[in-house]
Amino acid sequence: MRESEIIELFLRHLKRQGDLPLGDDAGAIRFGKAWLVATNDMLVRKTDVPDIMTPEQAGFKVVTMNVSDVSAMGARPIGFLFSLGIPPDLGVDYLKGIARGIENALE
Repeated sequence: MRESEIIELFLRHLKRQGDLPLGDDAGAIRFGKAWLVATNDMLVRKTDVPDIMTPEQAGFKVVTMNVSDVSAMGARPIGFLFSLGIPPDLGVDYLKGIARGIENALE
C-alpha cells in the first residue's frame, strides 16, 4: 500500500488526533491556552535513505523530518522524539553514525 492509502485507511477509523483532526504532519493537544504539538515520523532506510547517504546524514535527516512536521503545524520545536527499527545485522558503527547525525542536527 502507498502511504496515502494507509493514511486514508486509518482516517476511516480514527476521527481525531489529540484536539485536532487526524492529519499526516503531527498531533496537537490543548493545555489551557497553549498547545503541545508532537510527531514521530520514522525514517525508513528503504525509502528515505539513498545508498549514497552516510549514517550521519540519515541521523540529521530524521531530525529535520520531524522538525518540518512540527513547523508545518505552526509550532516551535522544544524537544525531539524518534523511533528506530533496525535489522539485526546493522553494525554498531552505523548506529553511532546515526547518533552523531542526530546530535549534530539538534545542536
